[in-house]
Amino acid sequence: MQQIGKIASLHGIKGELILRVHEVESINLESLDVLMIEMVQDSLIPFFIEHIRATHEQEYICQFEEVASREEAKKLLNKNIYLFSEKSTKQNKTNKFVDFIHYTLYDDKKTEIGKIENIMEYPTHWTIALHYKNKRIELPLHQDLIIAVDQEKQTLVLQIPDGILTL
Repeated sequence: MQQIGKIASLHGIKGELILRVHEVESINLESLDVLMIEMVQDSLIPFFIEHIRATHEQEYICQFEEVASREEAKKLLNKNIYLFSEKSTKQNKTNKFVDFIHYTLYDDKKTEIGKIENIMEYPTHWTIALHYKNKRIELPLHQDLIIAVDQEKQTLVLQIPDGILTL
């Protein structure tokens, strides 16, 4: 995971942000699909890019899919930003969660749930497929449910809705 800069300020009223980046060789930020934001220390959350454009050599205006207002954008001010992985450059937008396949899934209490076997996209939502207690299950996957991602350890911590594991 490579820290590339910080969220410096707000831009406009629709939730756009100004990113200030360090010199990052051989990476075209305008081709990225996702950036990781350090919401709290050592907890990186993926934010998917709706659009991004350079304004100066080391400054970009960025709109994240999950941020639709100035108020939501304020929560991201002064947060560190990181590259997700080398393979996160603009792929097909439908593949945005596919990197989580083979990650170990944990719930918000840090209880291991299992190894993610597949990520599936339906018309209105994404799901994680895995085996839990000798049964194949699907869990909802949405940006708002992701608590933390550790790419090095290949772990995903997810807020799992109450009762869903006992269905």
